[in-house]
Amino acid sequence: MKISGLILGVTFLFLSLLSSAQVKIIIQPSDSVKSLDYKVFKVNQKKNRLIESKPNVFYDFYPIQYNFSKVYFNKEALIVKKENSFQKDSTIYDSNYRIIKKIIYPKSKNTKDSMSILYQYDIQGNIESVKMKTSNSNLPYELDGTYFSSQYLVDKQYHNYYIQGNDSVQQNKFEALKAELHNYYRLYENQNKLVKEKFLTISIQKYPPKIDSTFHTNTYHYDQENRIIKVFNLNNHSNSSSKNYISTHTEQHHYSTSGLIETIEYFNENKLFRKELIEKNKDGVIIAYTNQWISPSSTTSTYLFDKTGELQAYTMSKRNKVVKNITLEYTYNEKEHWIKCLHLDKKRKAIYLIERIIDYY
Repeated sequence: MKISGLILGVTFLFLSLLSSAQVKIIIQPSDSVKSLDYKVFKVNQKKNRLIESKPNVFYDFYPIQYNFSKVYFNKEALIVKKENSFQKDSTIYDSNYRIIKKIIYPKSKNTKDSMSILYQYDIQGNIESVKMKTSNSNLPYELDGTYFSSQYLVDKQYHNYYIQGNDSVQQNKFEALKAELHNYYRLYENQNKLVKEKFLTISIQKYPPKIDSTFHTNTYHYDQENRIIKVFNLNNHSNSSSKNYISTHTEQHHYSTSGLIETIEYFNENKLFRKELIEKNKDGVIIAYTNQWISPSSTTSTYLFDKTGELQAYTMSKRNKVVKNITLEYTYNEKEHWIKCLHLDKKRKAIYLIERIIDYY
């Protein structure tokens, strides 16, 4: 039984390019999981014996990453609380299981301060506003990899436009709008399908004083089966110290006849620089993922999964030569949930042991 998945992303390290994967927690109500917690140990293998270190963490660019916050679930299998060494947070849902509030508490014995994030939705169910507030400007807060302090807290407003049939009124309004900072503008077609969005960002440099702005326009194209086939990003840059310019980024999505294999090509200024290959089984579970960098270096990373979507192996190659290979071996409990995972290098030598502590209702 599977209670985890994988989020695949890309991270930069100097001039080398690596693919990293964040293990995502996915559970079902039938799993009856109350909480999950992870511990990682660096191990040395001597003969048939493993020697564990004290609880450790992966280095930042290790290609497989876990969520090391303790995570609590309600009986509907929704995350209601996370807790780690520096903060804890709570999540509140509405009757449609949408997040309406997050409360973040720094883990300090000397403070009762907190940060709140409030979410509102329109009648179509799309996000309409995100409002933030905190009681202490000197405390840092972290949410999904983003750090906040009260001086940087900014409310976000989402303006949603809906095209009904052949009515062009909403589309004309959308095209004529003037974007404002911290406002996001989205155009939807029938069946609540996002087809275009606009927003403005700025960057501020203190020394020498400089404010640059970029007006972003993202356009989404679909096939007859409502699968995304193209994403086009047009960015108008207004540079205070040099000439204004335009940059473009394009994603092209291709599907096999069976629909089980998807290839994504990424272009900067119409130049191909990266490819992704996603293969699924007939149950819609990802069984293979490949990330290939074409420029600036020729690097390919591949993740292989079993039929339930559990990660089994990772391979990284440069110019068709394998430079890293990691194999995962699992130990399961009586509910068929894994509780131990051993990472082996390309010489089949144990390098990490992950323990997963599961509490049930």
